Amino acid sequence: MNEKKKKRNKWLSIISYFLLWAFLISSGIFGSKIYIEHLKQQIVSDLSNQMENQLSNVQSDVNEQISVMESNILIDIEALQEQINSFNELLSFTKDSTNDQTDNSNQLYSQLLQLKDQLNKLQQELDLIK
Repeated sequence: MNEKKKKRNKWLSIISYFLLWAFLISSGIFGSKIYIEHLKQQIVSDLSNQMENQLSNVQSDVNEQISVMESNILIDIEALQEQINSFNELLSFTKDSTNDQTDNSNQLYSQLLQLKDQLNKLQQELDLIK
């Protein structure tokens, strides 16, 4: 009977040894999985913060560029308004002083071409803003 007890104790110790190792291995795998999930969440939050910072930087750059373009367009519009005013003065002068001796058509034509060029330029800049 003593021999049976020894065999039984031997098998119990072997089984308990394997159960202990299985428990340790499964605990290690479970801990690794939890740690990997933690790292994933940390990386996702870091990337999210970086993306938000970059997007805010890009948005501020775009807003700054738009404001610069708007100010340039306003300056161009003011210059164009001045040319239109001078063109109107020239037209009223030619209308008032038309006779056979004076011909300001070349001057009027050149101012019309300048106005047309500036209007095309302003239209392109407005299209860029849109």
